Amino acid sequence: MTKQYSIVADIAGNREALEALWVKLNPNSTKILVGDLFDRGPDSKGVWEFVRSKPDTIVLYGNHEDFLFRSLKGVVPDSYEYYEQIHWKTLWCCITNGGQATLDSFSDKSELKKVVEWVESLPVFYRDDGAGLFVSHAPLSPRSFREVNSPIFKKDVADLNSIVWGRNIPPRQPGLLQVFGHNRFKTEYSDELGLFAVCIDDCGRNRLCALEFPSMEYIYQ
Repeated sequence: MTKQYSIVADIAGNREALEALWVKLNPNSTKILVGDLFDRGPDSKGVWEFVRSKPDTIVLYGNHEDFLFRSLKGVVPDSYEYYEQIHWKTLWCCITNGGQATLDSFSDKSELKKVVEWVESLPVFYRDDGAGLFVSHAPLSPRSFREVNSPIFKKDVADLNSIVWGRNIPPRQPGLLQVFGHNRFKTEYSDELGLFAVCIDDCGRNRLCALEFPSMEYIYQ
């Protein structure tokens, strides 16, 4: 039997939307969250607690996890040249990025140490070659796809900022459907050979989206 996946887009601190969506998902599928669990919404802590209560769920590292980790641990890789020139935490906590909402959701600030450790452990992609599926937070560039295929891939490679931050049009990867979030509007990418990538983030339309794979059914909160 073909393995079934429910792939959930950027949650952005909205536990209520996540719970409303969750009950609609295939109960027999493997759940994958593309990252950006935190920030902007009213209950990042609640999202974190909900996800940790689902131990078989695969959670990926998104750019807002990167924001949180770099801000609270104070680690900025050399490849983030622009961000070395500014205060990382100030950028994270500005109204646009919503990090302050995450901090406010934790009344016990000592819990944030556990959050940082948990975030640091997250993978940046999930791949199932047998199913023809590749999931990441942001669309891969040709270079970052080569990087993640390297046996020495690490989170701090120079192209990590593309894997979690990039907004480029994804290239076709033979034999794989690339599914990602990050880009605000649900979008399908096709060429003369057919569908090859899907952005499932739909926050620009104020709704949380998931993709059932391989049935290719979209589910909304």
